[in-house]
Amino acid sequence: MALDRPTRQRIKELMLAEEYTAATDAPRTAPRLLVPPGVVNWGGDAHGGTVMCWIDEAAYACASAWVGERGDAAVAGRCA
Repeated sequence: MALDRPTRQRIKELMLAEEYTAATDAPRTAPRLLVPPGVVNWGGDAHGGTVMCWIDEAAYACASAWVGERGDAAVAGRCA
């Protein structure tokens, strides 16, 4: 269901008015990725499947840090 224009505008205003800081009790992780030449196309963009794998890996790292232990995940595809 799509939000109406006034609702979307109000959400945008609230987000812009919010003051975000680094102060948090939440676990943090900062993955660093070295993109090998085999996963980029002729325009220099990473292939979508590769990006989805990175997102999956980041989600795993965040979830593991949040609960304080390793977890299991259901896999719909395979990351190379």
